[in-house]
Amino acid sequence: MAFKIDVSEVSVKTFPEDGDITPKNAGIWHNYYLYSGRLRQQEIEWTEDYKIWCDLIVVQAENNEREGILPKGSVEYVKQISDILRSGGDLEEGNFKPVITKLKELNDKLLKNPEFENTTLVGVSSIAYYSSLFWSEINFVDENNAEAKAFWNKIKIPKWL
Repeated sequence: MAFKIDVSEVSVKTFPEDGDITPKNAGIWHNYYLYSGRLRQQEIEWTEDYKIWCDLIVVQAENNEREGILPKGSVEYVKQISDILRSGGDLEEGNFKPVITKLKELNDKLLKNPEFENTTLVGVSSIAYYSSLFWSEINFVDENNAEAKAFWNKIKIPKWL
């Protein structure tokens, strides 16, 4: 189902000041590209693909941890990200705050842990947080459209791209 969106009120929409791409600021880059690609009103196709992504990222984390690519304990963090995204908070009322708050807390916790601070796990966490923030701040162009309202009311979590 496609809806026109307006991203003019998105708060994180510029690239990081230092210009570097690091795990820590991966989410800021993510939002910059989402914002710059959707600066004017465009249509977006909503899907439930994030559930497939959540499953895939957990399996990939398990493989990477087993092979020593990710530090021991990474899978638990990835499962927490997945669980937060799946839980959704009170999004039937358009309240993304519980999801955003939990993802920010998890991201901050990872950034403070020297074992994880420069790993791709921080990048995944950063993208989860900033993407959820981005999608909570979009507006449907025609908010009086009954179809758009009905769709908005059944969203389970912020959608990822």
